[in-house]
Amino acid sequence: MMLDLSKWLPHIFLLGMTVSVLGVYQLWLYLERRKARRNPFTKDFLRSPGESLQSELDEVRANIMENYSLILFLPVLLMAAYFATQMNGASYSSPLLSFFLGGSVAIYYLYRLIGNLKKSKKLRLGVEGEKAVGEELNLLMLDGYRVFHDFPKENGKKGMTPNIDHIVIGRNGVFAVETKARSKGKKGQGADAVKIRFDGKSMTFPNGNITSAPLEQAGIHARWLSRWLQSVIGESIQVTPVVVYPGWWVDRVAPVRDVYLLAGGEVTKSFKTLPGESLAPDKMQRVVHQIDQRCRDVKPWTAENK
Repeated sequence: MMLDLSKWLPHIFLLGMTVSVLGVYQLWLYLERRKARRNPFTKDFLRSPGESLQSELDEVRANIMENYSLILFLPVLLMAAYFATQMNGASYSSPLLSFFLGGSVAIYYLYRLIGNLKKSKKLRLGVEGEKAVGEELNLLMLDGYRVFHDFPKENGKKGMTPNIDHIVIGRNGVFAVETKARSKGKKGQGADAVKIRFDGKSMTFPNGNITSAPLEQAGIHARWLSRWLQSVIGESIQVTPVVVYPGWWVDRVAPVRDVYLLAGGEVTKSFKTLPGESLAPDKMQRVVHQIDQRCRDVKPWTAENK
C-alpha cells in the first residue's frame, strides 16, 4: 500500500521550515570558521558603563522575542496538527481540544511576555542611568583621572552581580561610585518633585519614601574594594563611596557622614573636591593596573565564540 504524502504535507512543511532556518544559520557559522580570517583585535576590551545590565537586558529581549514567536506560532502549529490528523482520517483530535491547548499555551507565554516586558523596562532604565553617569565621569580623564566601569566583584564571571558601577582613581583618592536611576513623577509638579533631601545618613524622596539602602550598598562596595586592593598591591587603600542619581537634584540639609550623594549634573565638578586618600603617582599606577586587568574581559567577536 502506497503512502499518500499529501496527507502529511502540513507536517512536512512546518518541519522543513524549522530545519531550513537552523540549517542556514549553522552553515553560515561553518563557512565563517572556514574562512580562517583573524579578528584584528587581539586584546580584550574594557567593560562599558552598564555592561552587566546590558547583557541581562539582551537576554531578556531575546526571551521577549521567543515569547512573541511562541504565542503566534504554537496555536497555529496545533491547528495544523489537527488538520493533518483529519486528513489522515484520525478521530482522536477535535477543534475544541486544539483550541484549548493553543489558548492555554498562548496565555502562559503571554504571562511570561508581560513579566519580561516589565523587567526590560527596569533594566533599560538602569543601563541608561549608568551610561549617563559614565559619560560624565569619563570627562574626568581630561584632568588626569582614570575611570573604569562595571567592575566585577567576582573575577572571571561576566554578568555576575553585584558589580561596582564605576571606579574613579585620581590624585585625591579612589572612589567607588554607585549609579541609581530612578524615574521622576509627571511634568509640571515643580522643582521639589525632582529633589532628594539628604541629611547625611538617609535620603527622602518627593513621595515621602525614606531610605538609606543605596548609601549602605555603596559603603559595602567601597569597603570590599579597599580590602581587595590591599590584597593585590600589598598596601592599605582607602576607598570613598559615592552615590549618584542622574537627572535629580540633591538638597543637603546636614553634613555628609560616610557616603557622598551627588546629582547627575554635579559629577564632573564635584570629584575634584571630594576628600579621599591622596595617592602618589606610583601607587596610583599600581591601583590602575590591577583594576584594568580585572575590567578587561570583554572578548572581541569571533565565529568560534558564537
